Amino acid sequence: MDLFPHDLSIFNYLCEGVPDSIKADVNPNQDVGFVTSKYGNVTCSAFLSWGYPDKTRKLVAIGDRGILEWDLPNNHLLLHRKWSEPTDHGRYKHFDEGIRKIMVYDQSEPLTNEALHFIECIEENKQPLTGVEDGINVVKGLEACR
Repeated sequence: MDLFPHDLSIFNYLCEGVPDSIKADVNPNQDVGFVTSKYGNVTCSAFLSWGYPDKTRKLVAIGDRGILEWDLPNNHLLLHRKWSEPTDHGRYKHFDEGIRKIMVYDQSEPLTNEALHFIECIEENKQPLTGVEDGINVVKGLEACR
């Protein structure tokens, strides 16, 4: 419940809505959770654990022409140009055109940016990028995980 709000907020933003369904598999003895959120034909998954020894924050988008991997702690973006296509014989033909590293010029810390945006909204009486409705949707998603 304390790790998934960030992932769910990102999923809601990228999918421009709220999930149609959420399924959470949790092992409290190992402090591990795996959550799957469905947004129409898009599936988003999150692996969550305080106990896992390696701090990993990756956002991976798998499409029909490749995989986009954003490694947040190391702040790099990789495009894996790999995909498969079905053949006439019920098998798949696999394609691999290598990996392309995409430069990420903004090396700032996301939580710092969030705090600075909050201060800017107060000082300049601006509307925040996200609002109460976004928060309510995240809480509803968390409740659906129970």
